[in-house]
Amino acid sequence: MGYRIAQVGSFDVENYGDLLFSDVFEAQMRKRLDIDEIVFFSADTCRIPNRDVMTHSVQEMEALHCQKPFDAVVIGGGDLIHFGRMMILRPFIAPDEQLYDAPSMWIIPALVCERYGIPLMLNAPGVPAVFTDNEKRAVRNLLGEAMYLSVRDANARKELAAALSDREISVVPDTVLSISTLFPKEELKTKLHEIYPQLKAGNYLLAQINYKFTEEDIRILKETLMEIRQNTGLDILIQPIGYSMGDTEAIEAMKKDLPADFIVCDRHLSQYDLLAVIANAAFYIGSSLHGAITSASYGVRVLVCNVNHYNKSSGFLSLLNRAEACVADMHDLKEAFKAQYAEQPADITEQLALIRAHFDHMADVIQSGRKPQPGFDPHALSEQLFWSSNCEHAQAAVIMRQDAEIRALTKERDEYRQAYEQTLQSTSWKITAPLRKLKGGK
Repeated sequence: MGYRIAQVGSFDVENYGDLLFSDVFEAQMRKRLDIDEIVFFSADTCRIPNRDVMTHSVQEMEALHCQKPFDAVVIGGGDLIHFGRMMILRPFIAPDEQLYDAPSMWIIPALVCERYGIPLMLNAPGVPAVFTDNEKRAVRNLLGEAMYLSVRDANARKELAAALSDREISVVPDTVLSISTLFPKEELKTKLHEIYPQLKAGNYLLAQINYKFTEEDIRILKETLMEIRQNTGLDILIQPIGYSMGDTEAIEAMKKDLPADFIVCDRHLSQYDLLAVIANAAFYIGSSLHGAITSASYGVRVLVCNVNHYNKSSGFLSLLNRAEACVADMHDLKEAFKAQYAEQPADITEQLALIRAHFDHMADVIQSGRKPQPGFDPHALSEQLFWSSNCEHAQAAVIMRQDAEIRALTKERDEYRQAYEQTLQSTSWKITAPLRKLKGGK
């Protein structure tokens, strides 16, 4: 009888990297263990986009374990270890934006593992925010007895170690970096030519933007891409990657004034189509972390536009010893491209070895049959989560007030601007122009 493992991730969001975590983990575990079943869990129940597989709500984890026990629960990858919630668009679940309950994806599994003595492991997730003192206590209570702790970069380890200073925490590169060992590049060329018959593998630059790009950011990117096209002869493909991050809408707004020979994606691609398109590029420029990770996996040179100012982007490129390939100010984009275009693709041999050792270790933990030690304080956790929730609601109220004030000021500014324009166009303003000139005015 094989092992039954639960994996938790944002498999209910059509976001390129999050979806690939399920493929990577399942393939890596099946290489090492006799697997009976891997059961996927997310915040909500749905069919995983572009896969004939269900992901269950973490609310169902306890019931499914009682029906048929899990040998281990694995959290990650993805930016999962935090207490924040965000609005997200998932048209395959609901027509409007919904509040995404990310904290439930690690809090509930930790509670289930504590109650039933199931080994709990972190599969190199991110830790995107600094914990408050109260949140540190909650993290220590929930993850203190995990059988294996790993995160995907030094920034994440720093934040998690602030709560779990007495535990060993491994830094493992984002596991999607190993995707090229599962989907060989040569096999992806056929799919590329089916999607973009006009593109030649290794002879185009893939560019991606999301909703965080300002008008100035887009202007700089356009100018840079036009220079790249002229100076290198590379074809330019404008490609959305994160459908839940507003890529399509941002690119639609960018299309105005683009050169006619630029190729702009006009269809919705699956994560496997995107994999083929990214893997066969000559260069990648964009804000998507997993666009960059996939590129690095297949030997494609990378330049990240870190307009989101994410630690995870700078953290990943630091692991590759390419910190300078992470551009926070778009005004530096042209010079950064020249420098990275002259470089060889990053050597990921060392990083792939770390990922192999990581999956080996998880397989060893599962095979050992060891169980976690009890060490849970439910009363303390209840208080910790209560105060964290109150803090979150207070922060949300402040943000809502700020947004309302900004909207009011913007409306007032627009009204003044409109009144000013009307004044300039008025007959009285034009008639009195000679008098203003006599007085030295306009």
